[in-house]
Amino acid sequence: MWFFFIGILGAYAAMHLYLFFKVRAAFPGATRLRIALAAFLGLMVAAPFLIHQQEHAGHLAVARAFGLVGYTWVAWIFWFSSLALAADAWNLLIPRARIPPRALIFGAAALVLAATAWGVVEASRLRVVEARFDTSVLPPNSKSISLVLISDIHLGIDRGPAVLHRVIRRIRELNPDVILCTGDLVDAPYNQLRPLAEELRSLEPPLGKFAVLGNHEYYIGLPDAVAFHEAAGFRLLRGTTLVIAPHLRLAGVDDPAGHYTGQPSFDD
Repeated sequence: MWFFFIGILGAYAAMHLYLFFKVRAAFPGATRLRIALAAFLGLMVAAPFLIHQQEHAGHLAVARAFGLVGYTWVAWIFWFSSLALAADAWNLLIPRARIPPRALIFGAAALVLAATAWGVVEASRLRVVEARFDTSVLPPNSKSISLVLISDIHLGIDRGPAVLHRVIRRIRELNPDVILCTGDLVDAPYNQLRPLAEELRSLEPPLGKFAVLGNHEYYIGLPDAVAFHEAAGFRLLRGTTLVIAPHLRLAGVDDPAGHYTGQPSFDD
């Protein structure tokens, strides 16, 4: 787990150092800018830890405000680094059409902001994709079974009741026989999400609710993740199978994140 943690932290810090040198090249001699940027980048490197600390201390308003900036910045710095590396490769391969440092900064910033706007719109959309599966396994004239599958809801300090209410309302409209969740349902400790677990528990399809653990369940900690799913009425399938109707068997395994976070994982 520590090797994974150190590797991620090292890569994250390296992206900030990369940005600092890019800005320094684009604005030579701007000493005050460098000092301010260095302080800001240092704060952003520490942001995930500060958010986590405030969250576990129960300072949810502070964690939520800091998370809005910190988690958005995680995406921004990753996108910028990807664009800047592509520009570096371009400059290396085609030096005659070299992209100037300042043009790179402004161009990458514009693309990052455009991607952010698109992401905000896309994330706010709740789409239902319908699929029908015919099988010869079921006996002739068998009653059809409807399943609703949800994934990557990421309930946490910045995604809570508003998102969940829309999901629950849509599921009620679909009126499924069974509900499945394929991971990343939660992104915060259970004690902060108890009311949301109770709301999910109100969904009672005839054949039950089942889930598997995603990588984010391991990131918040296995005990919290298991407690939330149990409180929400989901049965976790962890390297197990279960017959829920004649000729219909569910199987589920844990996300491999359990291995590299040093927590119990059943993925066979």
